[in-house]
Amino acid sequence: MKNTQINCNAPYQDTDNTIFRKGLSTAKFPESWQAGDDYAFEVIMENITKYGLHPEHLEGADMGAGTGTWSLRLAEHFKKIIAVEPDSRQLDHLKTNVNNNQFAAEKISIFQSSIQNFEYNSKFQFILCSHIIQHLPKMDVEAIFKKLHDMLQTHGILVIFTTHSRQPYNKFLIQHSHDEEYVSEEKFEQSFNSFNDSNQLCFQTHKYSREYLFTLLENSGFEILDDRIYHIPSAPAGAEREMNADTKTKEKNGMDQIVICTKL
Repeated sequence: MKNTQINCNAPYQDTDNTIFRKGLSTAKFPESWQAGDDYAFEVIMENITKYGLHPEHLEGADMGAGTGTWSLRLAEHFKKIIAVEPDSRQLDHLKTNVNNNQFAAEKISIFQSSIQNFEYNSKFQFILCSHIIQHLPKMDVEAIFKKLHDMLQTHGILVIFTTHSRQPYNKFLIQHSHDEEYVSEEKFEQSFNSFNDSNQLCFQTHKYSREYLFTLLENSGFEILDDRIYHIPSAPAGAEREMNADTKTKEKNGMDQIVICTKL
C-alpha cells in the first residue's frame, strides 16, 4: 500500500499497512494471499509473451512502486525497471529493499514523484500500476490514465491491479482502525470523492465493477487485452485459474482484478 494522493482531499495514511494487515487478518484465506500474487505475476508474463514483448531487452516502469514488491519481481525478467514512488516513508523502504538485493540494485532506478508529475526521457513498452487507483477520486484516476497513456509506447502494455467489486456496480468504502478493530464503512460516491479526515488512521477504497473500469480505460485511449480476478475469499490457494475460466464465476469472485491493455 502507498500514499498516492495527487489532488485527493484525504491523504493515504496507511503507509505502514496497519489497516491493510488488520483487514487481511479478517479474511478467510490469509494463507493463500501470496498464491494470488503469484498468479497475478504469471498473468503478466503470459501476456508479455503472447504479445511479443521481450522483457530482457526492455525498460519497464512500476508507477507507485511502494516498498518495491513488484519492482523486485519484474527486475528478475526485465533489462531495467524504473520505480516511481511519491511517499517518503515508502521510498525509504523501497531503497532498503532494492539495496539489499544486489541483482535488483543493478536493474532498478528509483524516483520520488507522483504519477502525474513524473517525467522521463523516453516512453515505455511496459507499465505496471498496482493498487493505486482505488484510493483516488474519479477525476484523479482519469488524469492518471491520461498520463500513463502519454508515457506508454503505441502497442505497449499497461497492467492495472486494483480492487474488484464482485457486484455489477461500484462500491465506495472508508476503512479504518477503531479501538483495535478493523472497520469498513460503505459511502456514496460523492462522499467518497470529498472525504477528508486527517485525524484518524484511515483510507478510502473504491471497489471497481469490471465494466466501469473497462470504460474508464477505453475512454482514455486503451484497448483491453485481458482481465482476470484474483485473491478469492474462501477458496484454496491456486483457485484463481479455475475461477477465471468462466465469465459469470469471474464476475462474482475475487477481491482484486488485473486488467491488461494496450495503447491504440
